[in-house]
Amino acid sequence: MAQFIAPKIKMKIGITQQANISNKILKLIDFIELKQITTQNYNRFVKYQKPLLFHLQDFQERKMTLLTDKDFIDLVSQDEVQRIIQKSWFPWFSFHLGLPVKKYILSPQKDYLTKDKPISEKEFFQEIDYKIKKIKEIYQNYKILIETSPLIPNAAYFYVCDPEFVCQLVLENNLFFLLDIGHIIVSAHNLGYKTVEDYLAKLPLEKTLVNHIHRPRCSKEEKIWRV
Repeated sequence: MAQFIAPKIKMKIGITQQANISNKILKLIDFIELKQITTQNYNRFVKYQKPLLFHLQDFQERKMTLLTDKDFIDLVSQDEVQRIIQKSWFPWFSFHLGLPVKKYILSPQKDYLTKDKPISEKEFFQEIDYKIKKIKEIYQNYKILIETSPLIPNAAYFYVCDPEFVCQLVLENNLFFLLDIGHIIVSAHNLGYKTVEDYLAKLPLEKTLVNHIHRPRCSKEEKIWRV
């Protein structure tokens, strides 16, 4: 079995937005992760006096927000969004990397499906490079974290779940990494890695600032792993 030696990284501990957060939990966490960038949602959680990390997963009650979405730059450049992020006390914000396809649909299992062929890795890098530069122009003092999706076979993820691709993208664009443990386990198993540690060792762990921790599952009917 491969031996994995984790780098020494100072992590923050957070909790995703909840209806109520107890004082006992508040003493243990460093920040609260919000999934909606709205004034209403901001006001609900600023009272806890914790830094707010916006994850852009459910943008104004829309579907999951992806960096590759056509309207992504328009969304993050809105005046209201900029005001809220700048008041959040936390110089980071994060989002999902996205997909190498232009058109996709969500299956009943919430998988991203497509009939299109993926764009080339070169085209994908060019698109990401353009959008990252635009974001950095707007949020000059913020660290940008990206999270990758869990790879589901025959879905629209393709090479964006390849750990070496993710590492190259993060390092070349001077980004930071949001490491989702559940996603890593699913991708490692579905890509056929011998161990999760083998997959994990190829990721840009030295750029990791935030972890998501949850338990994935093995679907015996489909013979694949899922979150």
